[in-house]
Amino acid sequence: MVLIPILGAAVDGAVRAWFHAAGHKFAKVMGLVMFFRQFYLNSVSIVWISALALSGCAILDPEARSDSGKLLVGVGTPVPVAAETQSVATQRADAADDPEIWADPKDPSRVVIFGTDKQAGLYTYDLSGAITGFLPDGKLNNVDLRGGLATPAGERVLVAASDRGRFGAALYLMDPATLKVAPWGLAKLDLAEPYGLCMGRRGERFIVIVNGTDGQVRQVAITVGADGQPVATEEQRFAVGSQTEGCVVDDATGALYVGEEAKGIWRYDLDPARARRASRWPRRRRPCSSQTSRG
Repeated sequence: MVLIPILGAAVDGAVRAWFHAAGHKFAKVMGLVMFFRQFYLNSVSIVWISALALSGCAILDPEARSDSGKLLVGVGTPVPVAAETQSVATQRADAADDPEIWADPKDPSRVVIFGTDKQAGLYTYDLSGAITGFLPDGKLNNVDLRGGLATPAGERVLVAASDRGRFGAALYLMDPATLKVAPWGLAKLDLAEPYGLCMGRRGERFIVIVNGTDGQVRQVAITVGADGQPVATEEQRFAVGSQTEGCVVDDATGALYVGEEAKGIWRYDLDPARARRASRWPRRRRPCSSQTSRG
């Protein structure tokens, strides 16, 4: 950008002097001079725009900007956000995937938002969207939690995330008094790729359900060992049939809902002591179609 004005001025002056010495008419001189001036200005503009583009790439990642303005595009009524987290996009080409929210039962203003970064780990946020913590545990996909776990250090919130890098469920404990989150352990699972995850409670038992990209599902109970470390005990396993991810547990009814992406939602009993039968949800009207046994 420094050389172009110097070269442009030099070319401008040389052209003027050459045509003046040669005795050409002023109109021709000005015509050629304007050509070189326009070339010079275009060159400066191109370099300047390129410099802006390069500096934008180096300084401001577009993914770090809010995309709330895009809500104005399309059909429907825009719902503007009250707060927004910073994008998790980094050099790893990461992706925010799954959130989970904990609210203090005694004071709902005390909130922790958990969010997985599929290539980097687990973030925590406050209600304003500010980052309050980060656990760099790698390829975490889905996250869920349940409160009220009794540990030697006191009551804790159990947080679990499907871990595609270590092949299992990554376990964390959050202190409800300080809102600090710490790694607790890993429940290893024999899944080709742990993908979807959800949690539930059956009485005093804390249940973690993890499914794989091939439709396999594992259900484990998490207890606290004598040494304060987690103990994972498999309760039941089954196959949905094809790609799964989303799942949720209704603690009140003891129902486990698993999404089979190519077909629909299946309902299972969370209690392995009962006969395991699955029904497609919502139920079809045709007889017998809602009590299909799934292996």
